[in-house]
Amino acid sequence: MPGDDVSMVKCPRCQGFGEREIVFYVHWPVEYQGGDGSVEVCECEFCGGKGKVTELEANIISEDL
Repeated sequence: MPGDDVSMVKCPRCQGFGEREIVFYVHWPVEYQGGDGSVEVCECEFCGGKGKVTELEANIISEDL
């Protein structure tokens, strides 16, 4: 069917890995604020861990970066 050919490209947010490193900082309790952040690897919220998005989605994500 026409229109079913969707070309997928590498996710510009996670660079095609499907995961991203996100830094979390402690805000509570107050005595632990101001320290180094904790780095955690999380699934990319844009591609859902697949590493690929459609060309249209990639263009939209690239504009937001």
